[in-house]
Amino acid sequence: MRTLTPQSPLNKMPAQKTPAPKIVVTNTAQNTQTGDESASLLHKILSFETEIFNAVDRRSLKHIAVNKPRTLLPVGHIFLCTWSGHHPHIQAISNQAIVNNQAPFVQWLCHILKNMAKGQTKARTKKYDHKPAPKNGFDKGFTFTLETRRDDDDFDYPFAHAYWAPFAPKPDMGGMLFTRETPWLDAEKPVLDRIGLITGISWSALQKTKKKAFTTNRKLVLSGAMITALLVMLLPVPISTLAPAEIIADAPFIVTAPIDGVIDNIQVKPGSFVTKGTILATLNDTRFRNEYAIAGEEKSVAQARYRQASLSSFIDERSKHDLAITQAEQELASARETFAQDRLAKTVLVAARDGLIIYSDEKDWAGRPVAIGEKIMQIADPARVLLRIESPVADSGTLRSGARVRMFLDAAPLTPLKATL
Repeated sequence: MRTLTPQSPLNKMPAQKTPAPKIVVTNTAQNTQTGDESASLLHKILSFETEIFNAVDRRSLKHIAVNKPRTLLPVGHIFLCTWSGHHPHIQAISNQAIVNNQAPFVQWLCHILKNMAKGQTKARTKKYDHKPAPKNGFDKGFTFTLETRRDDDDFDYPFAHAYWAPFAPKPDMGGMLFTRETPWLDAEKPVLDRIGLITGISWSALQKTKKKAFTTNRKLVLSGAMITALLVMLLPVPISTLAPAEIIADAPFIVTAPIDGVIDNIQVKPGSFVTKGTILATLNDTRFRNEYAIAGEEKSVAQARYRQASLSSFIDERSKHDLAITQAEQELASARETFAQDRLAKTVLVAARDGLIIYSDEKDWAGRPVAIGEKIMQIADPARVLLRIESPVADSGTLRSGARVRMFLDAAPLTPLKATL
């Protein structure tokens, strides 16, 4: 069974604004602090107050209020609670991003605070055993003890010693609940009260003001709503359909692969306009460039042999017979060089005329092997471009002559092209 036993009940006193508690640091046998420690604690409190006052909304305030105080004092759990009459609401828990109000632990804690607020004096209830709060309620800070185990299950809460620090200037708004394993020292209570005071001030300041309800004649509102509904019914509602589409050209120029090779790079974007002579794409030229270099060297060798045979023919009758052979070899080497040069030049694809580039996507072609004559792209006349829409038969009723069409290109989805069906 769960029990709550007040540790320091406070005398009843009339409701009044809670003054700002003073921070007292005492030198006792239980808590001895040097001047440096006191200055450090004061610095941490000022830092905490600065963060609380700089909170832009209650969400940020809750996160700071239940996590930052753990740097000031040794604390197990910190709860930010608000009141709605006698019903408490747990708004935030330290180290928890979201509070689940249906969790058994949260319901158990709310049940205890609710019964303490009502001043319930029954010795036992069905599930919990507890005593009421001090006679003055939750207007002042007080300590109480939580039993750490229930008889009907295995629930075991390790932080038995609790301290309630009310909000200021309105304690009925809520407060801060601190729990830990060891009893609270008298020198620590002013610090906890200060935390509740500062948090309460910021919580109250960040409260959203309710706007005044707009009052008007009910009949006038109903009449305006009916007129608006009639006007909406008179407005034409366009029917649209989505379908894949492709830009096609009317009598386009087909750009094909002039030789077998691999696409190295596409130089133009789909849908871009090019002029005659613009480089469209390049093939990998490693093999063709080497063949051209070898052909040039073979031509140089053939020329050297021809010159040698020409000089030798003046003094050697036999060399006259080799002159014709070396001349033929020179011409063959020159032809091979021209052929290699022509193949190397074909690795660069240029536009044969002005027009609009049409192909799928440059990523689909980079590194792709192509065979001679394979279609790569089209060059279309911008004045003779068609849009082929592959619409399902079920949507044929929405496709009428003169209907507006918008084409979203894969290359430029934010700038649609407009057309007419």
